[in-house]
Amino acid sequence: DAAAAAKSVQEKIAAPLNMELHTAANGILSIANNTMVGAIRNVSVERGHDPREFALVAYGGAGPMHAIDVAKLLGINKVVAPTHPGISSAYGLLVAELKNDYARTSLQTPPDYDTDGMERVYGEMESEGRAWLTEEGVPQDLHVFSRWADLRYAHQGSEVTVAFGEDQVSRQALDAVIQEFHTRHEQLYGFALDQPVEIVTLRVAASGNVGSVDMPVLPTGLDSPEKAIASERQVFFDEAGGFVKTNIYHFNRLAPGSSISGPAILEGMDSTVLINPSWTGQIDQYGNCIMEPSK
Repeated sequence: DAAAAAKSVQEKIAAPLNMELHTAANGILSIANNTMVGAIRNVSVERGHDPREFALVAYGGAGPMHAIDVAKLLGINKVVAPTHPGISSAYGLLVAELKNDYARTSLQTPPDYDTDGMERVYGEMESEGRAWLTEEGVPQDLHVFSRWADLRYAHQGSEVTVAFGEDQVSRQALDAVIQEFHTRHEQLYGFALDQPVEIVTLRVAASGNVGSVDMPVLPTGLDSPEKAIASERQVFFDEAGGFVKTNIYHFNRLAPGSSISGPAILEGMDSTVLINPSWTGQIDQYGNCIMEPSK
């Protein structure tokens, strides 16, 4: 209800702050976008990853409406809106690999690491995982196990999880894991210490190697961008300084290879994709919209 939303923003925000209605609404959007940026930084920058090196996948009913604004704040130059953003999580649940994680506390302090004891614990967890996969109907030749360990510097309270690359625990394999811990710690926190390393928790991931899912390609006979236009209307964009005439497209009628210059809105049954001014969206063979700054 656009009228009710405008009335609420005008009465509760714009008027008390002596602001224009659309300036207030844009401020609300800005706060929401920056909140999302903070959440993304928590799982990227604070874990040693530079978001500028990744593409931003915009899923959910509202995700693609915010995606380019969020990407710009993070310095990301590629945004992907799946063909059905609103059901991406449900689709992922159906096609995700069958997997279960197991963990056991096994405090090991240097220099007396009990490699035999660690191997025994790993073996017990793998046996549990094997029984679970068999119960789930996964053939034994498709069982996959990966070993992990939580390590920390002695007397510290936070651990870093690293992969245990070898199938058999040995002192040589353990030394490689400890070296990987130092590397990962420096990546995450900017430093590594010349201190003894404790092993706190052993982990096993049990999964069924059931293969990847073949995504269906779009059928032939879909529309060119010009034929997929449903209407046009004035849309407010902060970077444009106000309202801009914007084409509204039927998202799921766009043919592969379609190129849509922003500003544009792609309306689907389950989501709305917003292409900002100075950005371009390209429809790939699967119906995903790949958005990048216009060249």
